[in-house]
Amino acid sequence: MILAAYFAEIFQLMQALGGVRIERYEKQFLSATRGNLRLRLRFADQALLEISEAVLDTAGTLLWLSYRYHYQEPLGLVLRDDNAPHHPRGRNPPGSQTHRGRRLGQFSPYDCTGVA
Repeated sequence: MILAAYFAEIFQLMQALGGVRIERYEKQFLSATRGNLRLRLRFADQALLEISEAVLDTAGTLLWLSYRYHYQEPLGLVLRDDNAPHHPRGRNPPGSQTHRGRRLGQFSPYDCTGVA
């Protein structure tokens, strides 16, 4: 799937959701094969979903260079997944971290088109 088609599919899926307010949808094409996607959705129960992805199209296959998925309900964090380094000065090598309350685990990026 090419990058533009992926971004378009995400936008169509967001529009199809009922009871969801799209607070942010930004796509940025850095080149024909590299882009950034940022979105923020607010649900009827005031839950929040934020997604930030830097994506590269490598011969028709998408590669997530960086990603952050954050979901919280009004009472607090439910899930935060990202591949950012979490500890300064090399105490922990860069890699995926999954935050569910206080638990950490390994993670790989979502294909957001399968969430709906």
